[in-house]
Amino acid sequence: MIILGVDPGTIRLGYGLINVVRGNKFQILASGVIAPAPKKPIFERLGQILQKLEEIFLLHKPNIVSLEKSFYGTNAKTAISLGEARGVVLSLAGKYESDFQEFSPLSVKQSITGSGKADKEQVQKMVRMILNYDKDFKSADESDALAIALCCYYRVASRNN
Repeated sequence: MIILGVDPGTIRLGYGLINVVRGNKFQILASGVIAPAPKKPIFERLGQILQKLEEIFLLHKPNIVSLEKSFYGTNAKTAISLGEARGVVLSLAGKYESDFQEFSPLSVKQSITGSGKADKEQVQKMVRMILNYDKDFKSADESDALAIALCCYYRVASRNN
């Protein structure tokens, strides 16, 4: 089973693909950050995100796409651009007939660290430990995406095994 986790954004979009080898054994297939030039118009940034994510879908064929739920703060412009990035991910999940799941940031932190109040460093540390990953992450967006994929496995995929 291959799970794609996505930490959405139009400036920095984190992605992480894990393969569930057996039980709670995982293999990282790919992870990173898609970072279009922030000065580019939104349609160009979304186009770049679409192109890179579609390459990932074609290469790895994820069974499940997991996404962090949007949280609505006071900045409407940020909420709209976040929604646009989520739309790209949702469209690709539909196009390639992947199952779709979404999780709140609190659920992700709880699944990975046992505490919904964990900070980014605690999440990164646990993701490294769970995935037996000894390299540095390119950013918190990458480790968050892997955490979202792991949360998906713990919360949904394991029920089906």
